[in-house]
Amino acid sequence: MHHTNLHARRAAAALVCALLLAACGKSGNSGGDASSPPSRDAGASASPGATSAAASSARLPTADANVPIADYYELEGAHQLAALYYALSELPPDMETLARIGSRDYALATDAFRKQDLLKALAPRLKAEIEHARTHRYFRADYRGVCLGHYDMATRTFPVSGGPTGDSYLYFNEGSEFRLEFTNGDDYRRLAVADEQRARDLEARVTQGAACGNLRVHVFAQGTDLRSKTVRSQIVKAQLFDYQQRPVADL
Repeated sequence: MHHTNLHARRAAAALVCALLLAACGKSGNSGGDASSPPSRDAGASASPGATSAAASSARLPTADANVPIADYYELEGAHQLAALYYALSELPPDMETLARIGSRDYALATDAFRKQDLLKALAPRLKAEIEHARTHRYFRADYRGVCLGHYDMATRTFPVSGGPTGDSYLYFNEGSEFRLEFTNGDDYRRLAVADEQRARDLEARVTQGAACGNLRVHVFAQGTDLRSKTVRSQIVKAQLFDYQQRPVADL
């Protein structure tokens, strides 16, 4: 299987950052928009595109909050993301693409007959992954380099940089044509903390540079966007850990 890195791309700013998956050994570079999200005038009307996207999201199924955290599997590679895409879209799978993503031997092969033989051998496993994805729509992944900013007294929130947003998507290097987006990503751009003592404790960590680490997101695959080979998903739970894997905050 390929060694993979999962990346996030912020569509509006074309900003790319690498992500660390739940296994600590995966590596990547961090990046993100450190600014707080722009405020929106309550009286302003939404653009047709935004209205359409909101309506589309409203039609998608939502996660069952009672699913145990232990049932969320780790998203480890593009082969799993592609399997989710074909399982949810119900399109005929592109077996050659799946083989290229899921097998280094197939990806590197140049002999036409060897590729044919490998494809035949891989087909049962690739089809099994799609069938598995049909009934396993809950998974997890870790963002690397997510940080809390300084506390905003007016809103009683900490800005969150480097994490998911509504205009970003994830992809793996070896299968970048398949994407994962979050329909509720903007809900995780700020951490609300009304309790003053907890806010003081977190602000002290921010000041000490100890409020950065990996954001573990637990995700439900809701559906697909056929125009961009995208799996649309809902974040169910997000937890920020420091680089020693100690909990910092639940978002």
